[in-house]
Amino acid sequence: MRGVQADTSPELTRKLDEYASTCIQTLELVWKLSGGNLVIVTNGDDGWVLTSGEVFLGKVTKWLKAKRIQIISARSLYEAKFPETIEKWKTVAFLQLCKGRFRKNGRFNLLSVGDSDYEEIATRHIYAVAPNAICKSTKMVEHPTLEQLTHQHYALQKQLEVMITSQQPELFTFAISDEYKRWCDENGQDY
Repeated sequence: MRGVQADTSPELTRKLDEYASTCIQTLELVWKLSGGNLVIVTNGDDGWVLTSGEVFLGKVTKWLKAKRIQIISARSLYEAKFPETIEKWKTVAFLQLCKGRFRKNGRFNLLSVGDSDYEEIATRHIYAVAPNAICKSTKMVEHPTLEQLTHQHYALQKQLEVMITSQQPELFTFAISDEYKRWCDENGQDY
């Protein structure tokens, strides 16, 4: 993977630092509510999450490392096998993560949060093949501004407890909250 470089102004650096704190609040909430069962699956290259994090969101990278969060590059694992079908990368990665849980009698929760359709496709596949799965997904905005990212995190934080602790035996897809939509409307932003 090529190195990531950034030439950021002091103002952008301050905003990124504030956003990093918001990210950590979200991650901490997921970490606590899930009993520390948090895995990041990316379609980026192996190392992309930590490398880009070091450049733009150093505090987040430190948090991920301190908590020893598993980060999986679905691309690195499955691109060669499925070069023309990107949507399969995360589906297969999710299947491998959940594989051991299929055999257990108890239910297991899968919460997927992402900005592409690939996460929801993968979540729906798990729901279809795992009768004991309680699957939930949230679709975030693709190509958001930093301000939109921050507000999406606030909206997500308000929904996380219900999303993670729900024991309903069905697939849930959570939409961005009305509060976030109102903010977008008031600020002339797409959601």
